[in-house]
Amino acid sequence: MKLAVAAPNIRVTEILDVYNDNAPTNVLKALSKVTVKGVVDSDNDSSNGFLSDFTGRVFTTIFDKYLDKTILANDGNGDRRTFDTEDSKLFRGKAAVVKGVFAFDFIVPKDVKIVLGPRKLSFYAENEVIGKAGYTNDVVVGGIIAYRHEDTVGPEIQAFLNDESFIEGAIPMALQI
Repeated sequence: MKLAVAAPNIRVTEILDVYNDNAPTNVLKALSKVTVKGVVDSDNDSSNGFLSDFTGRVFTTIFDKYLDKTILANDGNGDRRTFDTEDSKLFRGKAAVVKGVFAFDFIVPKDVKIVLGPRKLSFYAENEVIGKAGYTNDVVVGGIIAYRHEDTVGPEIQAFLNDESFIEGAIPMALQI
């Protein structure tokens, strides 16, 4: 039996630094606000164009740099082992895909690892018929913006109470109250 995995069909077309007059960037600095734009491609070859009839949602996870973790020597031989994990997420969210195109904004958290290094943006898009996936490693995370932009707008919050289908760490779907 073969595991069903969506083909890599989501592509980032542009990342803009909102606080710097929407200048194109590939560096996500702490406290910067960025807009990520992308498309859902028809296949693995982006030259064939994007799916202009794809309307649905895209789920995004943006990772900080790897974390080194060490496991205890519980097997009796006394050796501790270290390995890399992608536990630290800078952003998890969803956005609408309309006619194959999506865009979303987010503010990079202030507690990113300051040392510059490449990281991954991961995507999964779905509609009622198909699912598409993709990622890019063409983004650098680290550093901090030189100026602090005053953020006076709070986050959008939706209540998600008394629902047994809630899964810790999941992104809840829109709830109508």
